[in-house]
Amino acid sequence: STSSWRCGASAPLRDYRIAAMTAASMAEYFEKVAREQHLEPPQGYGYKADVPLGVGCWVDQQSTCKVLEKPVCIPSGAPHHQGYLMMYGYGKKEAMVSILEGQMPPMLPCTMKDPKEFGTLEAIADNFGNKDPKAAAKDCEYCVAFRVPADLVTKVETPERDLWLVRFDQDLVSPFLQLCKEGNAAMVAKGVAHFGKGEIVDETGISGLMMAAMGGWQETCQA
Repeated sequence: STSSWRCGASAPLRDYRIAAMTAASMAEYFEKVAREQHLEPPQGYGYKADVPLGVGCWVDQQSTCKVLEKPVCIPSGAPHHQGYLMMYGYGKKEAMVSILEGQMPPMLPCTMKDPKEFGTLEAIADNFGNKDPKAAAKDCEYCVAFRVPADLVTKVETPERDLWLVRFDQDLVSPFLQLCKEGNAAMVAKGVAHFGKGEIVDETGISGLMMAAMGGWQETCQA
């Protein structure tokens, strides 16, 4: 009879759907965030809001490391998603705050490993070559993910460590797009000459020309 039917997915199917919506790693999760697509973070992370800062962090339950909820995206200028790497920088809360305030360091030692891959704050400190990892663990309580073009990243050859150097000082696209927003026609013209043909876009696909137009900078649009 019809009364024997039950609506809804079976438990195995429900579990499959949940698994399908959950990222296998923080790198996969942050890539989806960068592309403005929905995906749940990996299992083992819990969300914690920082009301005074107006942001939140994903807290790795094992290591207790707090990962800024969204990655810092450095655009390549190209209108596609290929050619990016997800890097992780670790430090104190003050270091994370300075990034949120736009104070990017010229270069930063990073790793491709997220907190869960390390397991403990001490292991994170050890990866960065601290002589006393246990004492330095407190300096690795916060983490920021950086989605950066591969040409800004250099592998640091160190045995048994995953170390990379991110050269933010070699990022030419972000300053150019900022000039477009500010309507600096003379400097934008120099940038156009440097980059050559083709539109330079940010990580969401908005071009410098569109940014100048939205700001009402007619002279900059003609640069």
